[in-house]
Amino acid sequence: LGSADGTGWLSGPPIRPIALQIVRELAQSQDKPVVGVGGISTGRDAIQFLMVGAHLVQVCSEAIRSGHGVYGRIAGEIDAWLEAHDHESVADIRGAFPAGPPRIGGRDGTGADGETDSARRVVIAVDAELCTGCGSCFRACMHGALQMGDGVAVATPAACIGCGYCLESCRFTALCLEEQTACPQRSGSGNSRRPIRSTRRRICRG
Repeated sequence: LGSADGTGWLSGPPIRPIALQIVRELAQSQDKPVVGVGGISTGRDAIQFLMVGAHLVQVCSEAIRSGHGVYGRIAGEIDAWLEAHDHESVADIRGAFPAGPPRIGGRDGTGADGETDSARRVVIAVDAELCTGCGSCFRACMHGALQMGDGVAVATPAACIGCGYCLESCRFTALCLEEQTACPQRSGSGNSRRPIRSTRRRICRG
């Protein structure tokens, strides 16, 4: 990472999708306040952390790059966003992001005791009619949840962690987050999971 022994750090916008997912997991798995931090450089970034359940946000790298004036700017951008979307305070949007199963203890949706959580997941979906095949979402997704095929983006829900970072890259509103709920179904070969409800819920892009 640039030093003689290879050590270093990575901060700023590149870590924001990971930070958002971790904050969401923490907020859903326990009752203590969570501080959202990791890649916040605008008021809209801070809004995203609040929407996944953060009670407070922290800004570091942006202040290092641009000076302490960023705090007032970000606070002003938060106020402007709330006003534009008819919200009185950040309390109105805290935790507004569609919830998924707490994934602390298992990245595959299992709890710390190894039992499978409720199969309520938020995953990415592609509207093929709106997709132009530009590939921006494919390049943005580090989890392999989006691939390119036949000139359009193709979603792989099983690989999606629901962070919503790819939404930032799409200029054509071809992506949305889809909330999927499934319930256990017993079959002759054991337990399987059958989707019983699938509803699309777009998060704010304002």
